[in-house]
Amino acid sequence: MNPTSKKNVLIGLTVVVSICILYWGIEYLKGINLLKPANFYYAKFEKVNGLTVASPVTVNGFKVGQVREITYDYDTNQISVELSFEKG
Repeated sequence: MNPTSKKNVLIGLTVVVSICILYWGIEYLKGINLLKPANFYYAKFEKVNGLTVASPVTVNGFKVGQVREITYDYDTNQISVELSFEKG
């Protein structure tokens, strides 16, 4: 390989690693740990006033998970909420 090719490969790897670190950092700041396994559940609601992505899911005051995604289901006119719960 000539020096220009090595430089291009190094730049490409640096960009890919930087994008991965940026993605992981953003998810971490949202409270989502990509390295910890989780179970995912879906629930449908008529109203979800005040519910946002990354809101904690609590049981008896203890955080057991969080809201991952909120979408509107046009077929049933309901809101579909994806919840993640840490395994264990």
